[in-house]
Amino acid sequence: MASKGQYQVALESGVISKETRQQPSGNYPVYDKFNSQQTLHKMIVQFSQLPDDLKGGISEIQYLPTKSNPERIHAFMNDGNEVYASLSTFAKKMAYYPSIAEKNENKGRCEFGSWGVFVSL
Repeated sequence: MASKGQYQVALESGVISKETRQQPSGNYPVYDKFNSQQTLHKMIVQFSQLPDDLKGGISEIQYLPTKSNPERIHAFMNDGNEVYASLSTFAKKMAYYPSIAEKNENKGRCEFGSWGVFVSL
């Protein structure tokens, strides 16, 4: 988890390590802009439901709520794509990501709202 230029490890149990680091480490995403422990915990639970290969493909997850979607998540993928989804359905929607990314040669943005939409950048 990013906080004031420092990084802390967020365990799958939702516990945040008190130890800080200068750089993120391990094969975990950086969680950024989560404004509450409860919201971050919900995100960690969603992330823990993903298959390992998909977990390893996510470099950063930001919490970016909007008026129309107060649960909006922005995930940066290691393959250069970006994903927008809702926190409460993140794991369910991300199950479709590998097939969507595979079908698109160009890097782009995958928006999981009511429908999955891929937009080339």
